[in-house]
Amino acid sequence: MTNWPLPTIDEQVCTHCGLCVQYCPTHAVEMNATRPVIARPQDCVYCGNCEEMCPVGAISLVYEFVVSFNSKSVPPQEVPDEGERDT
Repeated sequence: MTNWPLPTIDEQVCTHCGLCVQYCPTHAVEMNATRPVIARPQDCVYCGNCEEMCPVGAISLVYEFVVSFNSKSVPPQEVPDEGERDT
């Protein structure tokens, strides 16, 4: 099992065309007997080819943004209210 999100394939939308399998550079996506699956999740490099090539938008990649501040970070600046901004 991986510690990161994997592409998801919406079975209700997928037409089983196989383009995701064809364009996966690491062969993490395979066709099983009836549909494409992430067969080797450890090989997925999250390149987005499968999502981009899917003609019906059945594949989604989830992105998680992590923001970290340490004690040496510059504190955030206050944003003035609309009425206080210089124009």
